[in-house]
Amino acid sequence: MNREVEIHVVDTLEDIPANQWNQLAGDNPFVRHAFLKAMQDTGCAVKRTGWRAHHLILKRGDTFAGTMPLYLKSHSRGEYVFDHAWADAFERHGLRYYPKALVRRAILSRDGPASDRRDTKTAC
Repeated sequence: MNREVEIHVVDTLEDIPANQWNQLAGDNPFVRHAFLKAMQDTGCAVKRTGWRAHHLILKRGDTFAGTMPLYLKSHSRGEYVFDHAWADAFERHGLRYYPKALVRRAILSRDGPASDRRDTKTAC
């Protein structure tokens, strides 16, 4: 088995084949290509609204071995966990709190979505 992999960072799902992404996403509708692309195409999750995509793709040859939806956010609006106090504390001490990374757990190819498995050490 070829163990060499490449990691790609993509800022749009435009050129990512939906079938390859979805093979890893499984049945979870919130990480499927159509959902993430709709968030992008409707302007909900784009740089202008404070959501800058940096999706990670792990490739082995031409095959997707893993994906991770990832956004760099420039604010904390629209979240269930409000961290404004942390952001304020950082600012008071001359530190940058933003951008912060919001990620969905990696989706690896070995047995389907990583969230459905216990052992992720041998996934690649």
